[in-house]
Amino acid sequence: MIKFSSVVDSITFEKIRAGTKTVKFYLCDDKHSSLLSGDCFVLINNSKKLIVRAQSIATSKNLKNLIESFSLQKLG
Repeated sequence: MIKFSSVVDSITFEKIRAGTKTVKFYLCDDKHSSLLSGDCFVLINNSKKLIVRAQSIATSKNLKNLIESFSLQKLG
């Protein structure tokens, strides 16, 4: 089941499609808070769509701590 769709820029879209970016950050708002590990969502860039599956979900109290927990390679 697809949980939501999200518009992303061309660079992010292509890096995720190519597998060079494997981490995507979202605010824990109403739209994204129901996303669970294994759920699918759609990334949209212009007329292109990419269905992705959440491998895991990580939360943090601040962006700095979250960024520090991932390698630069995964962040794309």
